[in-house]
Amino acid sequence: MLAFKTAEAAGSKIAKERVTLLLACNMNGSEKLEPLTIGKSCNPRCFKNVKRLPVDYEANKNSWMSNDIWSKWLKKVDNVMRKRKRNIVMLCDNCAAHGDNVRLTNVKLVYLPPNTTSLIQPMDQGIIANFKRHYRSLVLRQLMTTIDQDNESSTHASELAKKLTLLYSLHMVKEAWSRVTTETVVNCYRWASFVKDDGAGEPASAVTEDDTNEAAIDLPIGVTADEFSDYVAIDNDLPVAADSTDNEICACVQEAADNGESDEEAASMPGPEDESSETATFADAVGSLRVLRAYLETSGCQNYERFYELSDQIYELNRKNSVQKTIKDFFRDFIVFTFSLSNDCTCILLAV
Repeated sequence: MLAFKTAEAAGSKIAKERVTLLLACNMNGSEKLEPLTIGKSCNPRCFKNVKRLPVDYEANKNSWMSNDIWSKWLKKVDNVMRKRKRNIVMLCDNCAAHGDNVRLTNVKLVYLPPNTTSLIQPMDQGIIANFKRHYRSLVLRQLMTTIDQDNESSTHASELAKKLTLLYSLHMVKEAWSRVTTETVVNCYRWASFVKDDGAGEPASAVTEDDTNEAAIDLPIGVTADEFSDYVAIDNDLPVAADSTDNEICACVQEAADNGESDEEAASMPGPEDESSETATFADAVGSLRVLRAYLETSGCQNYERFYELSDQIYELNRKNSVQKTIKDFFRDFIVFTFSLSNDCTCILLAV
């Protein structure tokens, strides 16, 4: 599991906004399960009008992994494997929240020995670190873009950071996880001794640095590699799970029922200017495509393949969401008169 938590400079108050992530993949890197993100709010305001989130999402008061969330996630994975007629072995950290009190048919849990995660847990040998580097680079890219576009140069950085909503964060989680390469996964499993070393593998530290070079991560001007590494590791020691008492569980459920979101998250969430508060139409999307194409053309773009893929996706989504028209729909505004002219000829008159 992995925790993200925003923080200010040393000596100042640490922010409380955070999410916890659960990442899982197989040994050869050919299959990476959908990331599970755990936040504080059950129904954040930025989720309004969103029919499908980019990743799996759960919530509790502390944004921690709990036994209930763990069991629910395991059942979902087990159902997927049963439909595919596959049986898998899942390596798990020896964590209090990782209970084994769930009945599984196609997933076998194998718990690693206590206090050995940093040594033999494949995800901890560079996969999580690699993911975090990609995610943090996307965060910096978005924040720097927001700062460049902000008209008020006196705006505090913490205020600008609040424009990065939880929904936007989930999209960056999805993108960062997709950037973790097969080579990184295989090398990390090899480094954890799950794959026989043939001499071609590299240590986890080398894998992480090589797979996140300047070609993959563009650091903002003025940010050094050491500063970025410190930023990536800022939440390494944060707790991500704990035992929950009956009183804590009841309090969490009651709070979700009363408020629908936590006080901290409600306070930090953007207001009416949040772009997700209004539903974008197909016409809006087509208009945005025109703007994007114009920007690419004037910027000297050499490859439009991704733009074409985005266009196809937008038109395909509109086709699926639109009601299929029939021939009757085209004639619903007409009155049809039919009369026979001869034995082998019929004339149809249409009148409005």
